[in-house]
Amino acid sequence: MSSIEPPTDSDITVLSRTGISSSSNNEKFHDKDALSIGAKVGEFQITRYIGRGGFGIVYLAFDYSLRREVALKEYMLDEFAIRGSNAKVVIKSGQHEDKEAFQIGLRSFVNEARLLARFNHPSFAKIYRFWEENDTAYIAMEYCQGKTFKEKLSELDNFPDEVWLKEILSHLLDALNILHRENCLHRDISPDNILFRPNGQPVLIDFGAARYVKNNTQPPTVIVKPGYSPREQYGNEEKQGPWTDISALAAVIYFAITGKNPRRKSSDQLKPLSQSVKKNHYTRKFLNAIDRALSDKPENRPQSVEEFRNMLGLTENSISSVPRNSKKNRLGIILAIAALLTATAVFLFPLNTPPSLQPEPYNPIKVLDEIYENRDPTHIVNVAIEKEVLRIGKDPLRLKISTTKPGYAYLFVIGTDRDSSFYRMFLSAEDNENYIDTTSPLEVKYEMMGPPGESHYIVIVSEYKRNLRNLSSSDVTIGNPECPQNITANCNDSYGATRFSINEVYQ
Repeated sequence: MSSIEPPTDSDITVLSRTGISSSSNNEKFHDKDALSIGAKVGEFQITRYIGRGGFGIVYLAFDYSLRREVALKEYMLDEFAIRGSNAKVVIKSGQHEDKEAFQIGLRSFVNEARLLARFNHPSFAKIYRFWEENDTAYIAMEYCQGKTFKEKLSELDNFPDEVWLKEILSHLLDALNILHRENCLHRDISPDNILFRPNGQPVLIDFGAARYVKNNTQPPTVIVKPGYSPREQYGNEEKQGPWTDISALAAVIYFAITGKNPRRKSSDQLKPLSQSVKKNHYTRKFLNAIDRALSDKPENRPQSVEEFRNMLGLTENSISSVPRNSKKNRLGIILAIAALLTATAVFLFPLNTPPSLQPEPYNPIKVLDEIYENRDPTHIVNVAIEKEVLRIGKDPLRLKISTTKPGYAYLFVIGTDRDSSFYRMFLSAEDNENYIDTTSPLEVKYEMMGPPGESHYIVIVSEYKRNLRNLSSSDVTIGNPECPQNITANCNDSYGATRFSINEVYQ
């Protein structure tokens, strides 16, 4: 058996590392400062040691009040603190400077937890509770199981295509926009700090809560991720802002396209992607946008998420290209793919609605009804499921999709968290691998993430791929069919569809 190396970054905060079992994790990564298995903190009981990051220790714990597993973060800066008696955390030296540095980090830990707890977006791990105990602080948060962006890339045979990268960017930019509106910067974006849920949803993790403070002469804002942090994070005089996170995110895309770390140090000069990458793999507009975001000078980069979106083409209005007299193409303005970003209710205005009529409130169940009604009745799609009631964190959802006509399969869900609206669930690691024929059913498996309730699904099989390049959180479209160049008229936009529901429960 090959040895398993411990995680090297604080992405361990919320994810379950592939290939690390409970026993090997606890034995190999024993931490003398960690709480013992079975110890209780608040209403949580430690069930497994996950690892140590720059801010402290992460455990898997069980919440006995709500009967669920959580990731439990404990603030513990190993340069300053150790585990004392009765599980309390004590300062090693007792010097005033060390106590002050520890307290600065502690306040940052709690303040950032308080900030993140306000956000409800599928690209954030949910914060359940945070509190102070044992002379330190704890955060109980969603335990996300999945693979990091770096791990996903390692599984691909070729470099990822632009469609897939844009979909990821769309979700992550939504999340960053929420942070930036609250004057908060992530400052630690890297391939290790982007996690994919089992349904394909990217999640931004490791928010640098209580970042490492070495001494009272080093500003706590000096946070560097070699290869991804822009130069202003190296302690230069340039002001940090949204352009800082945007540059780091662009560096992640640079790594995905080239397989190389963008910059080892702040002074590194990058060769523009637009001059070094084959144009038939990526559009010039896309490469130019990434190059601009990687500019050495902060003032030359996009200054906001919205500006970066515009440069990438993620805010183009695909609805304007849909024929208004096409009943079937009305599908292109109905299905909400990405999560809603605010608590404000979203309303859909039907096409050709008379000015005197008020728009109806957005109802996702009615959306599913209309999509299903507009299907091609001669195109039969079937989905076989093992169980209709699944235990969260225990029973996977196993699907076997079959079709009477070949095409490209897409799976969408209205989750049990209704504030999150529709999601697209990825059937494979790459967009071009969801083709299904009439003889070979497509089998997929997902983990149930909760919360408890009924989730509603629809499977669509389309003759041609759907164009999803310009999706963003504000889009309500599954795109138009990507027809071959020799077909300009009579492009078949029909699809087969089937629906089913799953009841998710804790047990």
